[in-house]
Amino acid sequence: MKEIESIIDREKAGRHGDLTYADVGCGTGFLTRMVADRLGPKEVYGFDHSEHLEIARAKNPSYVFEFLELNDSVDVGSFDFVTCFETIEHVGNPISALNNLLGMTRKGGTLLLTAPIETGPVGLVKFLVKTIIYKYRLDELPRADSKLYIKYLWSLLSFGDIGKYRDERFGWGTHFGFDYRRVDDFLKSRKVEFRAGNGVTTRFYVIHP
Repeated sequence: MKEIESIIDREKAGRHGDLTYADVGCGTGFLTRMVADRLGPKEVYGFDHSEHLEIARAKNPSYVFEFLELNDSVDVGSFDFVTCFETIEHVGNPISALNNLLGMTRKGGTLLLTAPIETGPVGLVKFLVKTIIYKYRLDELPRADSKLYIKYLWSLLSFGDIGKYRDERFGWGTHFGFDYRRVDDFLKSRKVEFRAGNGVTTRFYVIHP
């Protein structure tokens, strides 16, 4: 939260007029409210595709909460400040999701995106802890045979692309196979202005479409 608060303070500095704010993947609206309190927008919207929307509406009656499926092309308007916390890794079609998020952010606005780090040394440690200590399995991944564990482990050790172990589907529960470098590559291919940095286990993106 300290990093998020710092980004919000930097991004709103020097802006004039009332801001509109949208939180994509808002869940129960807990972080939506925390960001809104810091940002001070005139309008607040939350989007999700789960049953948590009813809880969000009950706890935050002054905000607007609506259903949204990031896998599909959507048109819900545009906003000055958009956040998407720890959601992109659960979307079945991340390219569609990123296109939607960029489209929801007004020119001159800010998209704040966070994603888990599942590659490199951090990803290796998380993988070993999940599979050895917590006994997580790779069953959700395609072609989850007896050789997949070794292949996946080697990809982590060699800094290879773990995104290749996923396929496109409606959505993902597991973090296995999520590679934030694909987000980087997409933003670069679109020539989108962004800066990114890693926390301990999280990658933070500040994007200006």
